[in-house]
Amino acid sequence: MPIPESRTSFIDFIEKTGPAFVILDRTGAFRYFNERFARLFGYSRDEMKARAIDTIVQSEDVDSVISIHGRCLNGEDPMSRHEFRGIKKDGSIVDLEIDIYALKEDGRITGTQVFLWDITERIRIEENIRSIEHEQAMILDTLAEHVIYYQGDDMRIIRANKAAADSLGLSIGDLIGKRCYDLWHHRSEPCNDCPIVEVFKTHKPVEREVISPDGRNWLIKGYPVFGEENVLRGAVEITMDITEKRRAEESLRESEEKYRNVVEHASDGIVIAQGDTLMFANSKASEILGYPAEELIGMMWEKLVPADVRDISLKRYDRLMEGVEDEQRYELTVPDSKGEQKLLDVYVNKTSLEGDPAIIIFFRDITKQRRLEEEIQKAEQLESIGILAGGIAHDFNNILTAILGNITLATKQTGGNKSLREALCDAEKATLRARDLTQQLLTFSKGGEPIKAIASLGELIHESASFALRGSNVSCEYMLPNTLWNSNIDKAQVSQVIHNLVINAVQAMPGGGTIFVAAENITIGNKNIINLEPGNYIKVSVRDKGIGIAPEYIEHVFDPYFTTKKRGSGLGLAVSYSIIKKHHGHITLESELNKGTTFYIYLPATHEEITVTPFEHHEEFIKHQGRILLMDDEEIVRKVAKRIIEEIGFTVVTASDGAETIELFSASKEKGNHFDAIIMDLTIPGGMGGLETIRKLREIDREVRVIVSSGYSNDPVLANYAEYGFNGYIPKPYKLGEMRSALSKVLSDKH
Repeated sequence: MPIPESRTSFIDFIEKTGPAFVILDRTGAFRYFNERFARLFGYSRDEMKARAIDTIVQSEDVDSVISIHGRCLNGEDPMSRHEFRGIKKDGSIVDLEIDIYALKEDGRITGTQVFLWDITERIRIEENIRSIEHEQAMILDTLAEHVIYYQGDDMRIIRANKAAADSLGLSIGDLIGKRCYDLWHHRSEPCNDCPIVEVFKTHKPVEREVISPDGRNWLIKGYPVFGEENVLRGAVEITMDITEKRRAEESLRESEEKYRNVVEHASDGIVIAQGDTLMFANSKASEILGYPAEELIGMMWEKLVPADVRDISLKRYDRLMEGVEDEQRYELTVPDSKGEQKLLDVYVNKTSLEGDPAIIIFFRDITKQRRLEEEIQKAEQLESIGILAGGIAHDFNNILTAILGNITLATKQTGGNKSLREALCDAEKATLRARDLTQQLLTFSKGGEPIKAIASLGELIHESASFALRGSNVSCEYMLPNTLWNSNIDKAQVSQVIHNLVINAVQAMPGGGTIFVAAENITIGNKNIINLEPGNYIKVSVRDKGIGIAPEYIEHVFDPYFTTKKRGSGLGLAVSYSIIKKHHGHITLESELNKGTTFYIYLPATHEEITVTPFEHHEEFIKHQGRILLMDDEEIVRKVAKRIIEEIGFTVVTASDGAETIELFSASKEKGNHFDAIIMDLTIPGGMGGLETIRKLREIDREVRVIVSSGYSNDPVLANYAEYGFNGYIPKPYKLGEMRSALSKVLSDKH
């Protein structure tokens, strides 16, 4: 099943800058995936097309993934997050985190859309941490202790354990009665720094570390043993061979250094907290939070958490430390050092630091990702509105065609009746205003593609803003340099955007004032927060000093039918948003209550020059006579269109669909009574429409002259009619003059 046309801007964005992304149909087959998805598993795009889910998911996870897909399709779990293991082309395993959403089209779930992230590095870090802790435990478990009991200061051995005897290769009995300095050191008197001699002198415990001649490390602990009346009876020497421990500590230091390098280069921010203090922070944490690492270490972690969530954060910390929970996963919005709000995906686990309990926190900045998700949701919302709006506008335009056409014809028959003529003119103006409303609705429709041409934005902005200000108590200051780049735009649509923004600014200043309109050339790089493709753009600013917009309303200003005005449709800014998106640009705003609002528009620039086409007086090249074949499914439209075309001077034959049109055309051609042109409706519900009909007509007569007409006046076929085999176009509703112009152009091109 193809991707809907209305989602192409989103798909284009995902293809170029988004994460790994795949759309699965209801059977679980790949319906669409981006380049990053194929690369994630080590395949080229063509290779991935031949794969299936069970070839890229580890076998024991396949059933789970299929189950998740099924629950999402059934509406049981329309959006969720999971982890599983994938298999790359080279056979290696990749740990993945996925976000899965139900894909709705025309009100039903047709598949799922899945975002994927490689979390192998994070899993590896967690495993390294667990490995280090296990290694420390093993080192402690391998220590051996020599225990010897001396009675009297002559240093004679009274008792010894097997470990002490084994160290000399003797039995325990061989040690009894001997002196340690004779057995171990081959001396005739105690060593100068002997800890047992010091115990007998001081009657206090002594601990000392020594290195034997063979280079081994020993920790010697001496404890006095008292008898009755606190009389010193002897001393216990516990000697531990800590050579391996010292070697292990050196190895551990090297491991910790490796661990630190891994953590320092991790793509996630990582901090370790003990008590209420941060004890460690990697460079990514410093980058995300905006503080130098040395400033983070020692900082109270509560300082980083907004006041309104500190209590819940403290409770989460306590649950981890008390063992109520093993791990936690949540999202948290925190300000960085500059006060900018960052949305973080946070994963927290319990660990230890230097033997004491602590928590380790992994976090990822998902601010940009969430903005992307919101843009996707907004695009999907506009698509739903567009389906409804397109249908309404199409039917409404058919009705307006009959109304406007009859008014036009009636106006020509008023004679000298001035009052009747004025009434008809007023009715015509009202009908044209209704037509303008359908244009706004059609901006949302699936076929609402701009009809583009190279244009000068500076001139267009000035004309549109000036027109919108007529009759108001607001003036305008312009900063529109002559050096502005050109842009490939639909002039009517972009003019409508400027008009909408200026009208909004006027309404925000009921007491009058000044609007500031500016434009400038800018170049946007790879990393930008507004998710635009790198390149050259024209940035347009429209600023007022009005009442401003409340913070809680700002995120909704581009939503269809959202308005805070008593008199307003809520379509103006939604239309503007849709238009700019279809031009591959961006629109955003800044606002502060009682200080004003500034809207920013970014439109792609071009270095192409404006092509000026000399105006052609087509009506000079044809005589208003001949035969026209008119196809439309609406009888009322056929009737009024027939009268308009006959008023111009042509004979008209009508048809209700493509099949009848082909039949009439073929019959006339056989009789040699050809049609000079055919006007056909693009959409025929339940019948053969314009696109199929034009293909069949071209098979009969390659020279046939065909004009396409549609109630979807922004249909992409109208924007690129020649690519679909048509010679001209006329949108509904049309007036007599517009019909004459369309016929004149097509028939003059024939001669």
